[in-house]
Amino acid sequence: MVKGGQGTWDVMFFRFAVNPETKKPAPATMEQVMLQIDYDGGIKFIEPSKEEQESMRRLRQGNSK
Repeated sequence: MVKGGQGTWDVMFFRFAVNPETKKPAPATMEQVMLQIDYDGGIKFIEPSKEEQESMRRLRQGNSK
């Protein structure tokens, strides 16, 4: 996911293992990191919001709602 902003880009990276049987991401292994990159090349790690953290927790548990 990429969002443009006031001279910055917010970039979210996901890392996960692939289940060899289903060939799909294994929700229990998902991790996310969000970076903010400004036009001068500066990089800052951003802590995910409580809402994003809760969403990832539900995905890991197999409950998307």
